[in-house]
Amino acid sequence: MSKAPDKVRRCGLALLVCLLVLTGTYIRVRPENDVPDVDWLVAARLVASVGAAGVGVILLSKRPVMGIGGGLVGGYVGAAALSAVNSQYPLLVSGYSVLLVGVSLLMLGLVYGADSVEDLEQLERIWCFTMVALVLKDGVTSLLIPETMVSADGIGRLGMGVTHPNELSQFAVLALCLSFAVPRVAPAPVLFCGRLWLLFVVVNGRSRMSLLACAAGAAALWISSGVHRLGRLLTVVTVVSILGTAVSLYWLVAPAPFTTVIDYLRRGQDTAGLASFSGRTLIWERVMTKALESPIVGHGYGVTRLTMGGLPGEDWEPSHAHNEFVEASYSMGLVGVTALVAMLGYSLLWFRHPERLRKRFGPNVPVHAVCVLVVFATSACFECRITNRLSPVHPLLFGYVMMLDKKGTLAVGDD
Repeated sequence: MSKAPDKVRRCGLALLVCLLVLTGTYIRVRPENDVPDVDWLVAARLVASVGAAGVGVILLSKRPVMGIGGGLVGGYVGAAALSAVNSQYPLLVSGYSVLLVGVSLLMLGLVYGADSVEDLEQLERIWCFTMVALVLKDGVTSLLIPETMVSADGIGRLGMGVTHPNELSQFAVLALCLSFAVPRVAPAPVLFCGRLWLLFVVVNGRSRMSLLACAAGAAALWISSGVHRLGRLLTVVTVVSILGTAVSLYWLVAPAPFTTVIDYLRRGQDTAGLASFSGRTLIWERVMTKALESPIVGHGYGVTRLTMGGLPGEDWEPSHAHNEFVEASYSMGLVGVTALVAMLGYSLLWFRHPERLRKRFGPNVPVHAVCVLVVFATSACFECRITNRLSPVHPLLFGYVMMLDKKGTLAVGDD
């Protein structure tokens, strides 16, 4: 790689870190359901996105051929931009679309411009280290302001009033998955302390979906990192079955020790709250009804909190649909759902021919891709990370979709 492209790439990596910081951590708080005006943070995000787009275009100019993954990501971003056509807030949707264009072009340039597996692993390390730092900063901030940790129902959750417990916990789970690599990405004591902190955040965030995603990601990590994948899968199923049976029998004999665990998982909710998945079924019914008002292009990417309105018989308003596909159908319509399904469907190629992928990408990237996709799929049923404004999950997921286009063009172990 010549010096000029190397400098441009380093600039792109710096902009990636900048975008992660500007979109993935607590900086300032303002009313969720107010129409946002342009302040210094919004301006900084727009400037960083425009710069990212410029760097991405420069990197792409040396490799003008577009792959399937890049095209599908472009289709998804295009669907988000198209949703402004029938939105009550076209200018706001256009602004969110600019952010998406910037991060997608940047990832296109960084991924397509990668000459070796080391370049791709560098992207993973930067995302992981940056998010660990942000999770540490937000978690410590939440601990230092304990009164913000108490939710409306009196339950203490790490991250409440800073970012959000669900979001903070999911970032911790994703960073935890990426921290496992061969060779180690950091000295063993540093890795141990970092992983211990990430697990602390997941547990004290009390996000049931993040706990489930953490378990699913751990299983995926163990299964996909081995050569005998079927044997490892059967081992996981067997161990889970034995543990589940043992716990069930013990619960029948001595239920008292489980009271604390049950209270932890219930988070003070009654049976009705649990049955509705913390009110999510009410949200889905409302969203799918209103989605029919603009079924083709939706109501606008990123403005669900402003257009959905309150729930019948409830005194609170949701900020998003709490499901990636339901959110896509409401905000981007049929066009957006189609683009989302196509992009995620293409990413499933990471689950095929693992040995062949390891030969092309080395031992780390395929395993990380599978873990990230499993964690994302688990949380996508109840949370929105890519269909509701720009977040740090966008560059990570976009990157893995685009990396599939690089299968025949990389040098393994080349710096």
